[in-house]
Amino acid sequence: MFFSQGIDIVDIRRVEKIFKRHNKRFFKKILSNNEIFSINSRNLNKKLIIRKLANKFAVKEATVKALGTGFASGIGFKDIEILNNSDGKPELKFYGNAKKLLHKIKKKLINESFNVSISNEKDYTVAVVTLIFF
Repeated sequence: MFFSQGIDIVDIRRVEKIFKRHNKRFFKKILSNNEIFSINSRNLNKKLIIRKLANKFAVKEATVKALGTGFASGIGFKDIEILNNSDGKPELKFYGNAKKLLHKIKKKLINESFNVSISNEKDYTVAVVTLIFF
């Protein structure tokens, strides 16, 4: 069994400053097209958009920590996608180098389970990602 966990905390005010400075460029650098569509389709106010962006940033950081690589191994922000299922639960999808690394780990094991938890408190968002392979 392989068990790995990553955690990240983000100051939402910092994300807001970056968003104000780089606007859509920052959005496109961090989010996949599906994630951008998901946020844009909800008609959210600016404050909620920034919170969603901070949430996704924290989850992606926590995920690469759980994978044990960080973003240094050719994994980019768009290689990890966080979308909510019909119940609102965040779910992970992997692409590119993140998917290759995941398959490398999975070759040795049979089943997999991912768990994502996101929490917000005023100016902060925290994400915990747990990867379990049996």
